Parts: sequence; C-alpha cells; structure tokens
Amino acid sequence: MGHSVRPYQVTTRRIIKKRMMRLFPKLKASNFRVTSRATRTGYTWPAAPRNPSVAAAVAVFLGLGFETCDNADVCAHWENIAIFGDAAGYRHAARQLETGHWLSKLGKLYDIEHKFLDDLADGSYGTVMQFMKRPRRPE
Repeated sequence: MGHSVRPYQVTTRRIIKKRMMRLFPKLKASNFRVTSRATRTGYTWPAAPRNPSVAAAVAVFLGLGFETCDNADVCAHWENIAIFGDAAGYRHAARQLETGHWLSKLGKLYDIEHKFLDDLADGSYGTVMQFMKRPRRPE
C-alpha cells in the first residue's frame, strides 16, 4: 500500500512556498523545493575576519579550500559556490549540485534547492558578487 500525502502537508508546503516567494520575488514555485525544515540553531564562525564584507566571506571559503573563479560552469570535478552581497556587504552563499541546481540555507528558515542563482537575486540577498570552486569531495 502506498503512502498518501495528508491534506495538511500539502497546505503547509504551499504556505512555505508562498512565504519564500514573497521574500525572493524572482523565485517561482516550479523552480525550487524545500529540502529541510527551519532551524533555530546558531553557527560557529571559522578562523577568518568576522565582518559583514564580501571579502570576509571569500576569506572564510578560501580557508575551506575554495579558490576564486569567474563563473559557475557545472563540472563533475568541481564544487561551486556563489557568494551574494550588496552595498552593505556579504548576504548569502549558495552551493551548486552536480545537476547544476543550487542549495541555499535561508538563514533560520528552510534549506531549498533552486534551479537558478537569479532565483534569489534582488531579494534580501542582493546579487552574486563572487564565484568560488574547490575539487569535489567524494560523498
């Protein structure tokens, strides 16, 4: 016997998607899916300058083995990230999957998989300021 989706699950998913689309005007329902629930946990800042600049974010990712690059061309051998920012500084980083889609942790909200980087542009994250890559690690 197959699993059935309960009506409240479908309604909750729709509410979550509508909320995400209000926060990110370019995000379309058909271009993303929620991959995890919202979290309430904090994080530990790595050994790098702690300030809101894009340069500080780049320093963090350099420390994690990434190097700067000019684009996010999909390659099976490279793990790509895109660093978002605006005039105030660093806002977000998205990681590219081998499929070419992107994973984004939306602060304390949900993790989402989205098709395009532009899906998050012009929302509270600004635009892509820097691409970075490192050799893909075996999973």
